[in-house]
Amino acid sequence: MKKFFVLATIAVIALVAIACTPTAAPTSAPPTAAPVQPTAAPVQPTAAPVQPTTAPSAGAPIKVGLLSDSSGALAAYGGMLEKGFELGLAYATDGTNAVNGCPIQIIVKDTASKPDVGGQVARELIEKDGVDVLVGPPSSTVALAAAEIANQNKKILIAQPAASPDLTGKNFNPYVFRTSRTSIQDALTMGAALTKIGKKFIQIAPDNAFGQGSAKGFYAVVKANGGEFIKNDSADKAGTIFIPFDAKDFTPYL
Repeated sequence: MKKFFVLATIAVIALVAIACTPTAAPTSAPPTAAPVQPTAAPVQPTAAPVQPTTAPSAGAPIKVGLLSDSSGALAAYGGMLEKGFELGLAYATDGTNAVNGCPIQIIVKDTASKPDVGGQVARELIEKDGVDVLVGPPSSTVALAAAEIANQNKKILIAQPAASPDLTGKNFNPYVFRTSRTSIQDALTMGAALTKIGKKFIQIAPDNAFGQGSAKGFYAVVKANGGEFIKNDSADKAGTIFIPFDAKDFTPYL
């Protein structure tokens, strides 16, 4: 904001300086000759507006690779991500879907919420489709894989809605920009509320980046609020029973 204020101030000063300079013109001896040049000068401005009209169409498209999920375990989030991103762009650009005359082209890819597929898709978007930026994905494990690809290729990954804290924590790299919350933020609110209801807990979480991050977050918050876990009550096990990500029957693990 301060930088903007300084630039705006400089612009105002420049405009004031320009506005003040014409006052010297009337003091010159041949006022009748001076208007002869201004009549010729407008001939050039009439040609100048022709260029701005062609600028928007000449702008190269800004390519966005949207890492979604349409076939995996988080397909429900994939649809919301795609629609939300589309609506957000329309709102931010006043419906033009363009920035400085450059149209925004969205290329959607299905990661199937699998890190190997997501990593391959992210690489294809960069190397084959030539995207300028990556956005997504729903899965934290896929996000961690995509973040490494983004780092290798020096491309920005706008991470959302993947919630693993490792994405901007243990596995941080300067090409990741996070716009969504982390699972630790979930734990700070929900864990604090749960310890007002009871003090003994057990966690069940998927054995992946999201599940592990969530479990550790809840464990830390519950323990800090005087709670305890009846199984695996240690910092490394996070008081949690970890189960396969694709498990549908939890009975064998309870």
